[in-house]
Formats: sequence, structure tokens, C-alpha cells
Amino acid sequence: MEERQVILTPADVALPNAYYEAQITLSPDAFEVPYLRLGQLALWAMGELKIDQPAELSLSFVGTALMRVLNRDFRNIDKATDVLSFGSGWDEQELALQPDQPLVLGDIVICPEIADKVSYGEDMSFLEKLEVLVIHGILHLLGHDHESQSDADNMDAVSDHLLTAWSMAADSLTAALTAIAPQAVTDQASTDDGSPLSGRHRLSGEDQATADRTDMATEKQPSSLIQAFRWAIEGILATVKTQRNMQIHLVVAAVAIIAGVIFSLGIAEWAIIIICIALVLVAEMLNTAIEQIVDLASPDIHPKAKLAKDIGAGIVLIAALAAVAAGLFVYVDAVVQFVAGL
Repeated sequence: MEERQVILTPADVALPNAYYEAQITLSPDAFEVPYLRLGQLALWAMGELKIDQPAELSLSFVGTALMRVLNRDFRNIDKATDVLSFGSGWDEQELALQPDQPLVLGDIVICPEIADKVSYGEDMSFLEKLEVLVIHGILHLLGHDHESQSDADNMDAVSDHLLTAWSMAADSLTAALTAIAPQAVTDQASTDDGSPLSGRHRLSGEDQATADRTDMATEKQPSSLIQAFRWAIEGILATVKTQRNMQIHLVVAAVAIIAGVIFSLGIAEWAIIIICIALVLVAEMLNTAIEQIVDLASPDIHPKAKLAKDIGAGIVLIAALAAVAAGLFVYVDAVVQFVAGL
């Protein structure tokens, strides 16, 4: 199979006319993918993200051998991964001096074979996985990253919003796509300069210094047990930093532990206190997770969204009341024995 190249504009794929361009390449050794639809998604996302000037990007689908070379050369990791994104290092001030020049976002390189093996979410189809990677790569090209937890949360929120909106628009847009003969379609064995990546923008020595390297497979799947623990701790810390009730629970837990030391609790009593503290903290984290999901899925006021949040708060209330009841049994008896021993 020969390499296929397509240059798409919004008009080619039934989208509102805009000065965008997506340069799509399907390498001979890559899994067969609906690259026209994915190019349509890239152009649609550029419009949704309100890029208000002429802009273009390159989207390449490659096999594992080429992806391994790119990952090794640019990230010093000698294995294939699912997606890499390489920003062009565009600068707003330079663009202002050249208003007639398009904004070259950069290159997104996807390995469908690796994507097919990675789990990005429950019951996600092969096509949906590729859509996740396209959106993820575009967000990186526009400056989003996940170096900190807050940045990662923001990037995930934007990605989820786009994918939700796309899921509602995709069927009608794809139906329109099948009725359109894309313009500027060429099939050739290689690019003019022999570069493994197609399009007007190709990786260069300058790009290596400014590239934004993305590896969704590494992000989504822990590379080690230590990595899994690190993410779990990040989740706990995020809850503590953002939730006032979690902070209150921790203060109460500290008081309960100090009181246990003062009153010399026995092993059984300590077990009860530890279980109660864990129960309340877990309930608060579960409630926080429910609130985050509900806010993402239903940003507007909705009765079912309110009900979900109320149920989450009810979980915390039941856990807290159970902990208070157990604490009374433990500490009342401990205080009586402590006083009697004076």
C-alpha cells in the first residue's frame, strides 16, 4: 500500500468556511483508519477552540517502526508510543508582524496500532480512541500541558468538553462528508524531500528544541507501581487542597488520634477509630469525584445533576454520623476508665 496524503480545508468536509488547513498522511505500514473523518475532527476542533486567524497543522498516522524511531530520537525512549505532538514554536509577536502568514501549529503523529492496545476509557471503540488522541495532540499544540495537577485537570476538562460536543455533531458531519469529494487529494510513495512526515511543516533541528512531546500511553497507564501510587497521592492532595470539608475531616481525625493517645486506647479501639477515619475520608473523596463528574457532564443546572450531588453529600453524612456514633462508644468508655484511674 502506498502512502496517502490529503490536504483538507473546512469546505472539503462540510464545515463552516474558515482559513484552516489539515495536512493528513497515512503511512503504508499504519493500521487502516478513517483519516478523512479524523481530519474533519481536527478542523472542527480548531473552529471550536476559536482560532481566529489562518492556521494549519499536520496529522500523520504511522506504524510502530517509525513511531519508535521518533520516540527514540525526540524523547530518548526506545519504544513505540501512541501519540507525539511537536509544536512549531510559534510566537504571537512574530505572527503580529506577519499577518498574512498562517499560524503553523505543528505536527501530531499517531500510531493506530499502539492506540488499539491502550485503554483510554471503558468501552471505547478504536475510532473513539483515535479521536481522543487527535484532540489531545491539538491541545498540546495550543499550549496545554499536564506538568501540574491543575494543568492536567484543565486540559482534561477542555478535552472532555470537545469530545462530548463532537459526539453530538459527528454523525451529521460524517454523513455530509461521505457526499463530498475531498479536494487536493494526492497519493504518493513519499514526500518530495523524503521526510517520513508529510505536510508543509516538518520536524527540523529547531523543532527539537521547541517540541511539546506527548505520550498518552504513558499518561494513561502506570509504568510502575510507584507511578500508580504517585497518581493516587495526587488525587488525595487535590481533594485536600480544594475541599474545605476534607480539611475539616482531617482536623477532626487529628483530634481523635491525639485523644486516643491521651486516653491510651487499646488495639480494638484503635482499629475502630482508624476504620471510621478512613470511612469518612473515602466518602468525602467519593463525593468530590461525583461533583467533578457531574459538573463536567452537566455544566448547566439540571434536576438529575442536583440529585447526584445530593446523593454524594448523603454518603458523606452517613459516614460522618456512623463515625461520630462509634467515636462516642469508644471515647466515653475511655474517658470513664481514665477518670477512674486518676
